[in-house]
Amino acid sequence: MKKGFFGTFALLCAIQIILLLNSNQLEILTELAEAKKTINNIEEANFIRAEKEILFDRKIQQITEYSSLINTDPEFIKKAINLQIIYEFNNIESEKKGICNETPEGTIFKKTPITLDEVEKITKIIKYKAGNLTTIQYLVTGGISKNDFLCAQIKKGNYSSIFTLPPGYSYTAMRLSE
Repeated sequence: MKKGFFGTFALLCAIQIILLLNSNQLEILTELAEAKKTINNIEEANFIRAEKEILFDRKIQQITEYSSLINTDPEFIKKAINLQIIYEFNNIESEKKGICNETPEGTIFKKTPITLDEVEKITKIIKYKAGNLTTIQYLVTGGISKNDFLCAQIKKGNYSSIFTLPPGYSYTAMRLSE
């Protein structure tokens, strides 16, 4: 009897250990699946942010260069760029977007929706000519406070990334005239 009892006891202990290991494996697999989901959200949000950065750079470049060919008035060029920026910002899927301000506590969303007047306050265009070379530079100055900028929160799952057109951003186009 003692021999049968000990064998049964050992078998029950082994079954408990196996069940415990299976339970731990299930928890590990669940945590792994959650980690993969979070990584995918991070990658997707950062990809969208990078895609928007490239899009904005390209649009600003195109409008600056095209506008400088058809109209050399710097204010016309600035307005054309700012209208395109507003259009592109309105196409970003985000609950939080607008004119933002950076503080030690983080990014503060100040105004939404974005208006031409607000964007005009934080941007500047400089045109100068030296001989037959005309240079046009578009700048995000940050406005009076020097730290206002356009931003949008790109959220995927439980992760978010902030797309910004920060103070100090600039694009310069040069054109030779004949």
